[in-house]
Amino acid sequence: MREKSKPMGHTIKNLIPLLACLFMFGNCAGEISAQEFKIESQTYFGDSLSPAKQATTLFADGLVYEFLADGNPAQNVIETTIYESKTKRVVLLDPRRQAKLEMIDVRLLKMVDGLRRELAQNKSAQFLVNEEYTEESDLSGNWIKLSSPSFTFRIQGERPANLHNAVAYFEYLDNFARIPASDPRAFAPFPKMKLNESIKRAGWIPNEIRVEAGSNIFFKNGLKQTSKLTLIEGLSAQDRDRIAAAKRDWMNFQPMSLIEYRGLDRKAEAISRVAETTNTETERK
Repeated sequence: MREKSKPMGHTIKNLIPLLACLFMFGNCAGEISAQEFKIESQTYFGDSLSPAKQATTLFADGLVYEFLADGNPAQNVIETTIYESKTKRVVLLDPRRQAKLEMIDVRLLKMVDGLRRELAQNKSAQFLVNEEYTEESDLSGNWIKLSSPSFTFRIQGERPANLHNAVAYFEYLDNFARIPASDPRAFAPFPKMKLNESIKRAGWIPNEIRVEAGSNIFFKNGLKQTSKLTLIEGLSAQDRDRIAAAKRDWMNFQPMSLIEYRGLDRKAEAISRVAETTNTETERK
């Protein structure tokens, strides 16, 4: 199917109601808290028919609970992430160690900025932050294609019937995308953040996202990944039980520092402290 650029006037006209709600986000927040929905997702690598990982993301009462599981049919939970909209706080729960890590959005933003500067100075990795992306769309098939020299994203989705679901989902995208910056072993979040910008411009909740990348220092054999997402209105009794259990874990799990939770060495801890001190001093200036 031939792709064509989406007319700018068409995009702006369709997004006026959504942009108005986003502009008055504080007024929407109270209504968002009343919305309950969930998104089930499965991620596949290459041409595999079995998911490598699965996630259930629950939205309820101004909080988001994401249960990340392996590809096993039993869906063994690897980590639970909670985002609290009111306090802008992210909580990571590790069920294996019964450990938790809490971070506010300001700290995550500092980590993202620090990582961006670091990658921009690394010749082999600066493409992650410096590449330009072009966007094309096929309105008849509800597809958006986002391309750079290194990455290609294809997103299929649609605008949800409930506008407040979209606003809550976009806040989730922004905050969860920053979390990998807190883990030196995780892939940098910047290509994902570019993808999220396209999703928000479209006003969509995706039902499929395809990612392709050629061979580079991070993906020796390239990357081919497909994520399938299903939006479900309302929450089941089982969903509410999972939320209650996550809240109990939040209260009872052992709090850890970032270094402890990520299992980093003392040298990394010293570097982290210097980076945070530098950021704070820069802000004061």
